[in-house]
Amino acid sequence: MEGVDFAQQLEALNQRMANLYLWTRAKLPVSQPELLEALEELQTALEELQVTEAELLQQNQELAAARETIEAERQRYHELFKFAPDGYLVINAEGKIQEANQAAARLLNISQRYLIGKPLILFVVRELRQSFFAELGHWFQGQELSRNPTGLQEWEVRLQPRPGSKDGERRQPFAAALTIAAVRSPPAAQFFPQHKSLLSVSALQIGIRDISERKRTEAVLQENERYELAVRGANDGLWDWNLETNEAYFSYRWKSMLSYEEPEITDDVEEWFSRIHPEDLEPFKAAIATHLQGLASLFESEHRMRHKDGGYRWMLCRGTAVRDDDGRPSRLAGSQTDNTEQRAAKEQLLYTAFHDALTGLPNRALLMDRLMQAIQRGKRRGSGSYQFAVLFLDLDRFKVINDSLGHRIGDQLLVGIGQRLSTCMRAMDTVARLGGDEFVVLLDDIKDTSDAVEVAERLLKLLAAPFNLGDHEVYTTVSIGISLSAVVSDQLAYDQPEELLRDADIAMYRAKRLGKARYELFSSGMHTYAITRLQLETDLRRGIERQEFRLHYQPIVSLATGKINGFEALVRWQHPRRGLISPAEFIPLAEETGLILPIGHWVLQQACAQLQAWQIFWHSSPVEQSVEIEPGSLTISVNLCSRQFSQPDLADQVHQILHETGLEAQQLKLEITESGIMQDTDSATRVLSQLAAMGTKLAIDDFGTGYSSLSYLHRFAIHTLKIDRTYVEQMSLRHNLELVRTIILLAHNLGMDDRRRGGNRRAAFQLQQLGCESGQGYFFSPPVNSEAVERLIVQRQW
Repeated sequence: MEGVDFAQQLEALNQRMANLYLWTRAKLPVSQPELLEALEELQTALEELQVTEAELLQQNQELAAARETIEAERQRYHELFKFAPDGYLVINAEGKIQEANQAAARLLNISQRYLIGKPLILFVVRELRQSFFAELGHWFQGQELSRNPTGLQEWEVRLQPRPGSKDGERRQPFAAALTIAAVRSPPAAQFFPQHKSLLSVSALQIGIRDISERKRTEAVLQENERYELAVRGANDGLWDWNLETNEAYFSYRWKSMLSYEEPEITDDVEEWFSRIHPEDLEPFKAAIATHLQGLASLFESEHRMRHKDGGYRWMLCRGTAVRDDDGRPSRLAGSQTDNTEQRAAKEQLLYTAFHDALTGLPNRALLMDRLMQAIQRGKRRGSGSYQFAVLFLDLDRFKVINDSLGHRIGDQLLVGIGQRLSTCMRAMDTVARLGGDEFVVLLDDIKDTSDAVEVAERLLKLLAAPFNLGDHEVYTTVSIGISLSAVVSDQLAYDQPEELLRDADIAMYRAKRLGKARYELFSSGMHTYAITRLQLETDLRRGIERQEFRLHYQPIVSLATGKINGFEALVRWQHPRRGLISPAEFIPLAEETGLILPIGHWVLQQACAQLQAWQIFWHSSPVEQSVEIEPGSLTISVNLCSRQFSQPDLADQVHQILHETGLEAQQLKLEITESGIMQDTDSATRVLSQLAAMGTKLAIDDFGTGYSSLSYLHRFAIHTLKIDRTYVEQMSLRHNLELVRTIILLAHNLGMDDRRRGGNRRAAFQLQQLGCESGQGYFFSPPVNSEAVERLIVQRQW
């Protein structure tokens, strides 16, 4: 009504002003314009006042409408507060609840009546109460308002509902989002921000929303996101097969393994199966069926799948079934790994493990496996219907090729031999290299011994042909030992492949001893010989340790005077069980095993020491008067085998022994065979020169039986040529007599002396007539021990 009165008064004032203007204009003369201008301005002011009146009226109407809206909003807010799905609380400065809606009471599992007056902190989980209490303190102290002028903040917390009224069970804590707004006191303080004291907080309005489901959803989404990233980044392809709808899911990686993009492969099981190699499809399906039937805990299959380029890749597929409550499979899901490189590496590893790196042939491991298969096959099929043979091949004089042409040519020769052997064998046979220059051929399913012999003869001819290795034409031969799958009482004699290989090896060594470039069939006698030989080697090693060796001495007699010029030291082995063993039985074994080196060193040392001891005894006792021996005139001869002679420090060893025993160097005569010298003439010349420079005498033993060239003879510092006994004992044959005559003449012309071995009185006389200087053999005396030597010196003269 106040608005209407103001309008009427304003209208009345306006009318009066209009009347005054008209009256004044009528009464005043025209010459007073200033007054008229003032009246016009007054009229304008009245008009503006009318406009203001209209605006005020409009504002008055809007204010009335706003009041109605506010009242409606107040009513609506009250209803929302009361019936809103989210909880709303008002707490005072003490942290107690002053107001609460039904949703808040429901979330906290307590009635509205009992909720009012309760501290809010009672409904916060215990581990968060301290931090929650501190946060409320910041709000009531105005710290949050200073940081957040809007006065609104969302805060996540875990709330604990009260126990239920029926069974007393406590509901689980839930995640809640609290929306906090400050109620400022006094309200007018918001218009005076410069007065900090007026910004105190009298209450907090708190909205409560249960976000447990949102949290679970976020966790699921995060998990799904991680799963998706894992699927895309994983090396394995994932697949999922719905057995009920027959639909399948293939991951991006699954498809990219075959170089396909997402749209290029449909989610069709048959398309999956159609890409599996035909040979692998049935085993693949069988593995799936076995797992679905519950016969295997896991489905697993390694198979080939067709790549986009048309080739195949090896895949390792694993999966497991998802079953319902009745145990029926509803889904089958798993992973697929590209196993091509791993399989290739595995195959290469297996190939390397079972094949020789140089020749590519099967090695010992693969050979032993196939030998075992042959043995088992023979046991299954019976001896009458199945036989096989093992041929053990060893190259003759392969070391000479390596030493002369180098290991590269030697390796090329081994490769060439492997190729020749492989080309002439059947597909069922096995050609293997054991290492070094040893090869083995397994002849599978032969008729009888003649088949193995025929193959051995063919191999001898095949490998005798020259090998063209770069600029070199190389010849070689092989020695072959053959062992057969012999039958004893309708059972194979061999149970282990090592036995077959061992017997073939024994036969091969017999072929070498009989002249090489030949074959030998294994017999039981060879095995017995090998066992005896092994035992002899063991005893020989023990004999060295236990000093079971003895020296016997055979006199060397001057054919002109009949006097003893010296002795040859001959080693004997006094075996503890077998008694005295001849050197012919153990010396070859000692040379082969290398045991000749410690034995030879002991013989040399003992022989020198014994001769020096004899000389001291004879020249310091009454026996000297009956012994016509000039001081230093006796010599001691010691045999050196090729192994001893090839030692680089031989001259140093001899010098050390002479120094230790005190024997004069010229009293020691070292006997060396022609073959020992001719193996390496340059080295032989150097060693012989070193020995001769010390004053040691040198002799060639069994001269005429070796393969030396006379052109080399003048290069060696040789003092004596020792004629072999076979020539001396058969001098009744004219050509032997002439040969002996030639050797004696050769020795004299080269400034050497000569000595014969063996023979009888007539042979001794003939040699004396031919100019031979000394003799040795059973005609004069057999080898005797050291105790018998003194009696021999005193009593014997020839």
